[in-house]
Amino acid sequence: MGVLVRLLHADLRVRRAGGAVPRTRSRSGRRSVGVVGDAGRRWGAVLPGHRRLHGDVDAADPRLTAAVAGAGLASVSITYLLRHGRTALSAAHITNGDPTRRIALDDVGLRQCHLVALTAGWLDTIATSVTSRFLRTQQTADLVLGERLVQRVVEPDLDEIDYGCFEGGPWTDYGTWLREQGSTSVPPCGGESWDGAVDRLLAGLTNCLTHPGPRLVVAHGLLVSVVRALHGPDEPVDGSALPEAPYVDPVILTDTELAELAHRRRTRRN
Repeated sequence: MGVLVRLLHADLRVRRAGGAVPRTRSRSGRRSVGVVGDAGRRWGAVLPGHRRLHGDVDAADPRLTAAVAGAGLASVSITYLLRHGRTALSAAHITNGDPTRRIALDDVGLRQCHLVALTAGWLDTIATSVTSRFLRTQQTADLVLGERLVQRVVEPDLDEIDYGCFEGGPWTDYGTWLREQGSTSVPPCGGESWDGAVDRLLAGLTNCLTHPGPRLVVAHGLLVSVVRALHGPDEPVDGSALPEAPYVDPVILTDTELAELAHRRRTRRN
């Protein structure tokens, strides 16, 4: 999955909606919060050098048309899914699933975001930015977008997994427990199961289809790793053995690919 291939936005016209973003309710019942974005229209562009999960976009693909219609969208679009920039805790593999702990990017993370802001031409096409409630995802989105006027949405279902009593400790402790207890077990002292967190994350990502595209979605390593794995070999996704997702390296999804993720997950459970 480290191979970079060409993305074609071939004759895909996307709408950028102006005015206030409607408040929508996520599948978990928590509200997604939006702010005001700018108005206008953009044409798709040829964007070389970025990761694609499948072949080139085909605007005439009937599956794509059906997915777009089913989601209530007016046009075909693209979602760029990023893991946030590096933090001191993520560099040390320390867990943080509590959004009230405001963990900022470290110096490396800041440089990672500045590099993307300077080199990623696709950022000029973004209509909506969606993040979790965590500071590190919002800081990443702000840094890579700069002064670009886009709709900003906070989607709580994109939040990192709640680690329960493993919060703030080495990820290896959580990983050992996960291997021993299984993906349906809930950590002691609260938290959520790995399976439950993945289902929530995929629901939150699917909910991004209700917002105008192209979209920048800045989330956490678990979601990005799961999305990459779902497009790998046809085998169960093992939570204790997933490769770590790289920072601010886009996974590019058509609306069809995004809409199919939850189905892929259901068919590939352990």
